[in-house]
Amino acid sequence: MTVIVRGFAGREKRFEEVLIDPTPDQLERTAHRHALLLGDSLHMIEVEFPGAPEQERFLRFGTDKSLMVLPIRVEL
Repeated sequence: MTVIVRGFAGREKRFEEVLIDPTPDQLERTAHRHALLLGDSLHMIEVEFPGAPEQERFLRFGTDKSLMVLPIRVEL
């Protein structure tokens, strides 16, 4: 399973990471590293599951709700 994790602070993309068949340890290390990159800023994390149906493809969470209301254009 492929998982793409993106982090936004304001409307700026701070990171994007592609994980292929991640282990629980990999996910934990990745989450910790991303939390350090975003710090205390208003932020949003977007997790994309590329193979999932459209309604289940994205999971968004964080402290900046404005980014969760409107879709963010991501260049592929």
